[in-house]
Amino acid sequence: MNDFRAHEKLPPRITHMKINIQVQGVFGFPDEWKQTDEDNKQLFQYQVAFLDSKLSGGKIIPREMTEKEKKEIEEAEAAKKLKKGGKKDTKFEPPKPTPEEEKARLLKEQLEQEEQAKLQAEWDALTEEEKIYKTYEDQFKNASIKFDQTLLSQELNNYTLVIQQERFRVDRGEWIFFYKSPTLAEEELAKLKKTKPKTLNLNDLNIIVFKAWIDYSQFDNPGSQESIQRIKFTQYLDETAPAETPKPNIDNMYMLINLRLSVPFKPVRSEPYLTFNDIIAPAPEPLPIPSSQQCINELRTDLQVIIESLAMEYSNMFGKEFNQLFTQKQSNVLKTHKPSDLSRRKEHFLYDFNISGKYKILKERIKKSIVRLCRDKFQRTGSVTGISTTQSDQFYSELYVFLMEEMRQVLINLVKENKEMLKEDFSQLTSKKLGPKDIGNQNIIEQKTGESRAEQLERLCYEYEILKKYDDVEKFYTELLELNKKDSSSLVRFAQFCLRTERIPKAEQLIEQALSFDGTNLSNQLLLAGIYYFREKPRESRMILELLLEKDPNNLVYTLFLYFVLQNNDQALSQSLYYKAERLFLRQLNLIPNEGNHYQSPTLYDIPWIKIPIPPPDKPEKDKAIIEAREQQRLQFELSHNQPRLNNEQLDNMFLELIGFFEDLNLLDVADKLVQLLKNQNHPRISNLSAKISLYKQEYQDCIQKYENLIEQNPGDISFRIQLIDLLFKMKAFDDCEFQIKFILPNPQLKEDFSQQFQVYLQFGYVYLYKREYQNARAVFSRTCQMKQNSSLSWLGLGISAHESGFYQEAEDALRMANLYEPKNDQVWGYISLNCLKDGQRFRDANLALREMRKTDVTQIDLLSRLSQEFFTIQQYQTSKELLQIVLSLSELQDVLGKEKIMYQIQLAETNEKLGLIEQSLEYLQEALINIEEEDLITYVKDSITRLDQQLKIKY
Repeated sequence: MNDFRAHEKLPPRITHMKINIQVQGVFGFPDEWKQTDEDNKQLFQYQVAFLDSKLSGGKIIPREMTEKEKKEIEEAEAAKKLKKGGKKDTKFEPPKPTPEEEKARLLKEQLEQEEQAKLQAEWDALTEEEKIYKTYEDQFKNASIKFDQTLLSQELNNYTLVIQQERFRVDRGEWIFFYKSPTLAEEELAKLKKTKPKTLNLNDLNIIVFKAWIDYSQFDNPGSQESIQRIKFTQYLDETAPAETPKPNIDNMYMLINLRLSVPFKPVRSEPYLTFNDIIAPAPEPLPIPSSQQCINELRTDLQVIIESLAMEYSNMFGKEFNQLFTQKQSNVLKTHKPSDLSRRKEHFLYDFNISGKYKILKERIKKSIVRLCRDKFQRTGSVTGISTTQSDQFYSELYVFLMEEMRQVLINLVKENKEMLKEDFSQLTSKKLGPKDIGNQNIIEQKTGESRAEQLERLCYEYEILKKYDDVEKFYTELLELNKKDSSSLVRFAQFCLRTERIPKAEQLIEQALSFDGTNLSNQLLLAGIYYFREKPRESRMILELLLEKDPNNLVYTLFLYFVLQNNDQALSQSLYYKAERLFLRQLNLIPNEGNHYQSPTLYDIPWIKIPIPPPDKPEKDKAIIEAREQQRLQFELSHNQPRLNNEQLDNMFLELIGFFEDLNLLDVADKLVQLLKNQNHPRISNLSAKISLYKQEYQDCIQKYENLIEQNPGDISFRIQLIDLLFKMKAFDDCEFQIKFILPNPQLKEDFSQQFQVYLQFGYVYLYKREYQNARAVFSRTCQMKQNSSLSWLGLGISAHESGFYQEAEDALRMANLYEPKNDQVWGYISLNCLKDGQRFRDANLALREMRKTDVTQIDLLSRLSQEFFTIQQYQTSKELLQIVLSLSELQDVLGKEKIMYQIQLAETNEKLGLIEQSLEYLQEALINIEEEDLITYVKDSITRLDQQLKIKY
């Protein structure tokens, strides 16, 4: 991980917010509301509801009169009074204004005209919609609904905050509701309906609900906290609304609000946010190969092709002659070779090679490489003839020396790679379809098997893991990565194997390496977060999870995982993530609609609850059933407005999603901690997890008991029995393993999953092999070879069991197939050698196979010991001695102690005696005597030492 304070660049998370809505008024409502309100004072009230907050006390404010209108009314009333007072005094004349007053009047009129012109210009600049709004909001032109307290304040935390974060991020808004309802109590309302007043339509006494959409999109701008909006209303009618509910014309009704957030939804950030490259730095790009080196590499490739082509042409031309020489050698016929034979073949080959035109083909191929070499390596351009003779001679000399040295080096490398092919004929050790040059050639193997080396290694990893040979699996994965060090998929598979085998630090290293090559893989990022948390690196784990949630905010595992990580460090944020996870799981269960649907169809529980009036019965003392029914109706209505929440069983299933993630990663310590979050500690899935945890803690007997209980409780599920078989095989409890396998084999479910079926059969074969029941093993391996024809371990098992049963030809055929699908297996080569010695003492073939075995990473002590004994039997004492020396070296590395090691020392002493190395024989016997406890063996060793001492005295 990058070594700096990357966590400071995490995007901030909001755990608390307040939304303040200043309601400026409701405008454009139906005209009949004004008349009804005037005729029935204090009968109706208007309310605004937003989430859990309500604003009551709304009243219709009539239109105000302008000063001009007021003056006109005053003048009209004065004129009316004057008319009632008597005749007008015609002699009375108002005084004329003075020049100053006249001037002031004209100036006032001018200012009024300018103000009117300015207002008219502003009006003309407005759009039609703005003119309508201006008109409705003009207190001198239209009535409005106002509230005594205009501030609607909503606290957002926990569940409400999570919901509103969804609204901000996806729905881009929220509904606000407006209610028109009577102010009377239920009893008074019932009495009023009976009186049937003439000035009131009884249907108007029903609650009318309207909704308007508040737009949150303006808060996408970083730092934005305030928005002024005019939101238009539509009527909200659900299935509970009475049929007689009025449906007024509200085409022009809207509300003017000023919306302000206590903190911006997207804060302003001066420095960049955290990226994954801040956690795992990308792997540096490989340095480009210089052009001078590129041309040299191309030259070497062309030289290798040319040398191989020449060798093939030469072999084809004189193949029959070479075969005759080989036949004479096999029949021990003495044949002398004259130097003239080599010269003759050389002259004949060069003549045919030039005449046939093949020389020109190779010449043209190498020509381009030499031209590039001259240009990039020697910095020569144009024609060489243009320079002096001395300079051209010097250049040609340098070029000649360089080309000869490169050709010599390429030839040396080819000889090293194929030195055994050049010495011996391997045709007897492999399939007869392969020629002598095919052995060790990966291209030929790929042609025969149909799988590349990478595919072969992946298969071997799979098969060896079934047999619990973990060191071999790690070796194959390491070789697989050598083929392509940037192959992130191979790195991840290797890491997953390390997790399964509890090599957590190695897994962490591999996943980090994979992400350095491909940092965009989200599943690998999550895997690394899990490993970091297991390795007690919660800060690093949190950073990765934060980035994952930025890319996929609705991922349940990401959310639950981060909640779990933050439980002890940030309670507020952790609780917020818990509620978010609950909402995500509710959607998985289809208990709430998906995000993005809130605008089209708000659900009933998203509507702020207003108590509905339920009329009382006419005779309460007699109508108890009616009272109870109406109370149930009220409770049902109230409950329908509550947000859905998960019950205990659903909460357990939600946490099992996260438990399953850690269980799949084999991070069972973390999974065990998460189990404590479950309400039901006896959940069925816990039993299987508990068995895996016992296995992880190496409490094998407890694990076996738990699997047996699971099998008893779930007789139709074969997966638990397969897990038990795998455990018994790992414990090397082969008798119990055999019993369980025989029980499951007839089950038809086993055939439905090829991978499980192959695993069971392969383990079954090796159970018999380890128990030395070779005939049974031979029968099982014959089946596995049919099931998976490229399974080298199946062919090896068949070869070993056939060999031990005395079917040497069958063993040889099986071992050839095993060798084809796994050419570097020391056990395959060892049994080929052993089989050759048993089947007619084919010493030459056995020795060649043994040579191939020693090229591999030899680990088979018992097999080497058996080979040593066989070579000793046919008096090949030197080979026997070399094998025993390897056995003793491996014994030290593998901590082989006791009688087994003593016997190896005694065998080596006997072999040295056969070779006449009396002193070395005595050394091994004396070393063995120190650790021997059996009396018979002590006597034998002492007698041997006495006898060798006598021989040594006679010798000297």
